[in-house]
Amino acid sequence: MTRLLPLLGVLVIAVSAPAAIVVSKAVTADARSVVVIVPPWHNAIEIATAAGGNILAPGRIESIAFVHSRNDRFTRRLYDRGAWAVLDSKLSRFLCIYRQDTRS
Repeated sequence: MTRLLPLLGVLVIAVSAPAAIVVSKAVTADARSVVVIVPPWHNAIEIATAAGGNILAPGRIESIAFVHSRNDRFTRRLYDRGAWAVLDSKLSRFLCIYRQDTRS
């Protein structure tokens, strides 16, 4: 077990560095379509709808969602309900799942 601690430290650093870059893409308070990231023990869709948002696409994991609201204070409402980060909508293509149009 003690051999795993250094490996765990390296893993945390490896995961944290890209996360710091993503968080630096945080949006301004007046954004309308955003990617919301919540703690892993919460559901982003539930938090976004409770904040008054509409779901545009689910995330690749339950703690991420691409959402939209016409409310000017939507970003603030997401943070008030426990969001860890509210990011630029351009990141949704990397973090969310889009269903392909199956119409002919």
